[in-house]
Amino acid sequence: MSHHPRFDLASRAALRAAPLATALAAALAAGCTLLPEPPAAPRVYRVPSSDAPAAAESAPAGRLRLRTVAAAAYLDEGVAWRSGVQVGIRPGVRWAERPEVVLQHVLLTQLFSGGRLVRTEAIDAPLLDVDLLAFEELLDEGGEVALVELRARVLDESRDEVLSFELQSRQPLAADGDRTEALARALGAGLDDVCSRLAADVVRTFRDGARLPPRPAPASR
Repeated sequence: MSHHPRFDLASRAALRAAPLATALAAALAAGCTLLPEPPAAPRVYRVPSSDAPAAAESAPAGRLRLRTVAAAAYLDEGVAWRSGVQVGIRPGVRWAERPEVVLQHVLLTQLFSGGRLVRTEAIDAPLLDVDLLAFEELLDEGGEVALVELRARVLDESRDEVLSFELQSRQPLAADGDRTEALARALGAGLDDVCSRLAADVVRTFRDGARLPPRPAPASR
């Protein structure tokens, strides 16, 4: 009987491959995959905000251009927390809209509804710039407080700064139910609070005179 080395090598290779092929076929038949499981999609939460119009005015206090509404760099769709100077993002959850988008919605309602001010895009109109400084859960206060903080300034027609201030609101979180839902409600209440106070200050400034008051001249030396 003749001996065929090439045939023997092929036979041994086939025998070695057979268990692997059998295991792979069994895994596929069972619905398994060799690829890693994709990460779970984050849960999406919406921050509620008030659509209630501001108190109606007999006549608009003046024109206003809402130029910029910006947020701190770390504030995006992530659900932020703060502990002292440390800031982080909670895993597995996110906001449906960026915080500055919700802020702008509330600002538009508070500033221009009820005839309080006339919104304009005219380049010669007074300007309002708003920065959202904080929109997060405070862990160093027991984790039961939602913080909203913003900075605003109004520039007159000459682009002199005539009003500048910072506003802050701290709202307690409800003790029961979904914690992120409770945080969303508390942050929404905080936005309503700071925006209503901001709008009242801006309208009051306009009401104090036919135009925005000029910045005081520097004292002479």
